[in-house]
Amino acid sequence: MDNTILEVSMLKDKSKYKPALIISILSIISALLIALVGDILAVVGIIFSILKRNDYDTKLSLVLSVIGLILAIVNHVLGVMILNGTIQL
Repeated sequence: MDNTILEVSMLKDKSKYKPALIISILSIISALLIALVGDILAVVGIIFSILKRNDYDTKLSLVLSVIGLILAIVNHVLGVMILNGTIQL
């Protein structure tokens, strides 16, 4: 009896962890608008994805959080370059 329950639970797909997915999507959006908020949300999304990786499928949220973090860093760099006069609009 216990073996069949174990086999069924092993065959069951892991569901997506929705809070990390929502935070990672918000990190991409806010990284383009407000880079500091994008940084914070991306780091929180990465932490949530890593903490819940054994219980849920968090690959997508981890990738989206890393993309949000990269976009926020690029936004920071471009902002500093515009303020220094390196790039003119």
